[in-house]
Amino acid sequence: MNMPLETGMLFSIMMLSAPESEPRRAALALGTVQLGLPYGVANSDGMPDEAGAFQVLDAAYAAGITAFDTARVYGEAEARIGSWLRSRPGASPVIITKLPAVQAGSDDERRGSIRDNLNLSRRMLGVGRLQMVMAHRGTDLLDPLVSDELQAAVDRGEITAIGGSFYTAEEALQVMAVRDLAGLQLPLSAVDTRAVNSGVLTAASERGTEVFARSVFLQGALLMPPDRLPPHLAPLAAVIRELDGLALRWQIPIAHLLLLFLRELQGVSYIVVGVERGDQLASHLEAMTRPPLSAEQRQRLNELGEDLPRSVLDPSQWPR
Repeated sequence: MNMPLETGMLFSIMMLSAPESEPRRAALALGTVQLGLPYGVANSDGMPDEAGAFQVLDAAYAAGITAFDTARVYGEAEARIGSWLRSRPGASPVIITKLPAVQAGSDDERRGSIRDNLNLSRRMLGVGRLQMVMAHRGTDLLDPLVSDELQAAVDRGEITAIGGSFYTAEEALQVMAVRDLAGLQLPLSAVDTRAVNSGVLTAASERGTEVFARSVFLQGALLMPPDRLPPHLAPLAAVIRELDGLALRWQIPIAHLLLLFLRELQGVSYIVVGVERGDQLASHLEAMTRPPLSAEQRQRLNELGEDLPRSVLDPSQWPR
């Protein structure tokens, strides 16, 4: 297997480790797609300007969020993070970026595309070495050419660690069977626990792979009033009404319930949350200070999405 380089060093500065006698809790990672594109089914604010993006990055870093998740295809996100880093010389977050899906072509064309994208990410971010690069289409890592080219970038000192972003746990397990990953990203939420049932969290934990859970709010859809849902997400209406009732009964905001569910889920290292404004981030940070949910509360939340189809749970299947 290809081994990720210096993974322990990379993540030793990212995680606040709990004592060995205590379960490790997931931490927040800042998702930055909203800083580079108008993104999210519930996004009514659009993309912030550069000053607004800097405000979000400042607030996250000041609050101790040390992992920033971005990608080549997130519009202006990499460039904005790079500008922010240049204007904040003391800041040293760990930045996870993603290599775009590698398109068909000759071997030379595909190698050239990979190298060009890695070089562009380094230039946009203003760094000599990318701390982690995930294949945005994680199954690209099954292609020996892609995997070998990324490993060569590690050997040249251009990348510290390699990971993958996946739509399903089955894809992640398929890649993990042939190479070690420093990190993997998956959709995971209280209404979508397919990854838990698949065994991928256990497999990742055994291999020392950091798991980044995305879609905790299903691109904001779980926080929308049911009557504002687009037609393709209509099946979520009943789930949101149930969440409303539970939030009222337990006196915990819906967003906090969804974050707390993942925070205690063993095997999850980071919960990726994206915001357009600093006040949204403040609410997420407050949620992470709350006491754990009870076993009964977790079980009740776990039941909410049992009947939801994948066409609702997987944003890649939503109409564009």
